[in-house]
Amino acid sequence: MNDFEVEIVSDLSRIKKIRLLALKEAPFAFGTKYAEALAWNDQTWQEKFAKTTWFIASRNGKDIGCVSIDEDDRFPDAKCWLGGFWIKPEYRGTNLIQIILAKTDEYCRQKGWIKQGLGVYENNQRAIRAYEKLGFIRHDRTLPSRSNPNLMYLPMFRVVAQN
Repeated sequence: MNDFEVEIVSDLSRIKKIRLLALKEAPFAFGTKYAEALAWNDQTWQEKFAKTTWFIASRNGKDIGCVSIDEDDRFPDAKCWLGGFWIKPEYRGTNLIQIILAKTDEYCRQKGWIKQGLGVYENNQRAIRAYEKLGFIRHDRTLPSRSNPNLMYLPMFRVVAQN
């Protein structure tokens, strides 16, 4: 029985709430820091995410995970970038991550994007292993983070699942 729901959300208050929860729970995983994002006004939130599509996962009406997708041209063959991927700790290890990726794959197919990219800080080995299990392949080198140039991130790529 699957009682997870994943939907595209444009409601800024929902996006803010889940994003702040993710930043607070896993500060090591994101370039943006909780205190920084907490201080943003609504206009800043809107500007930062104007071209971003947010998927929010919920269970029984409670938001429990998220990921964003941006059109991107950093890497020639990956036309989109997944960001802010986070799942509440008590739902990690379930099939929720596969459900979220199925939704992002559907969205990517509609856009004609066949390869997804994402970045993981090189010291976040648990996330790297999880993404590898999902079919993401490590890039050949790490790169400096745009949001935190003192940290290096590992780009990873995955071909979008076809129906």
